[in-house]
Amino acid sequence: MVSFYTFISHLNVLLFGLSSWLLVNSVWVELALLVEKAPEGYALASHMAIALQCANIFPLIYSLLARWKDPPIPYHISVGVILATGIVACELLAAHWDYVAVVFGAPRSVALL
Repeated sequence: MVSFYTFISHLNVLLFGLSSWLLVNSVWVELALLVEKAPEGYALASHMAIALQCANIFPLIYSLLARWKDPPIPYHISVGVILATGIVACELLAAHWDYVAVVFGAPRSVALL
């Protein structure tokens, strides 16, 4: 018999994988429309690719924390926090995708990165 917490943990992992895949792919699909309005133009795609690759450091940090922390961080809590952060980021991106700020002397679409 599967315990309730095991089921919730597996459901959170499924939702985490699905949500991150959906968010990244939806931004890439809209990239053709975004480059027309973003100050970076077509360089936005390379900036987004670098930002996505930098995000891969977080699983490494979690693995190191889980290895050295006793007791380890429960999966259902960590996945829930990551899901909540993703939801907030998605909502903020939808509302502020067209905001531009001057970074290092050039206009940049900060919300898209």
